[in-house]
Amino acid sequence: MQTDDLIRNLIQAGTVVEADANKALVKVDVFGAVSAWLPVLMQANSFKKHWVGLRVGAQVVVLANRYVLGCIYNQGCAEPNGASDNTDITEYEDGTRITYDSQAKKLIINCVGDVEIVTAGNVHLGGLGGQPVARIGDKVAVGAGSSAGQWPIVSGSAKVNAA
Repeated sequence: MQTDDLIRNLIQAGTVVEADANKALVKVDVFGAVSAWLPVLMQANSFKKHWVGLRVGAQVVVLANRYVLGCIYNQGCAEPNGASDNTDITEYEDGTRITYDSQAKKLIINCVGDVEIVTAGNVHLGGLGGQPVARIGDKVAVGAGSSAGQWPIVSGSAKVNAA
């Protein structure tokens, strides 16, 4: 076998034709031949796991017909706008976009749906420097008049909720 043929067989491009997300396995069509179930390599180690499920139709790189290395940017799946060497960008099909700029130390979330934060140290809604947000039941001080004193908040925002 020629060296070019060995290299061509070592690294190939193909299209996912079946996917099993629960097992992180896919079958890939490479030049008309469908592979066996192949494991999908992901960024994972003892301190971080990053899962991106593959779907039927995704173009991928196959190593030695044994492993799927990942997807390939192509005409149907271009790299995200604003990509640079210090940004991590995730774009979803519904338009939601998460960008982290490690140089600016800034995380930007543009979500078309709801956002649920389960645990966080501090949360700044709308940017730094905003006013504190109170919850129903928190007390507010009324300084003057017949209502002077500490009173509980009885209603709140229709868009911001806290447990």
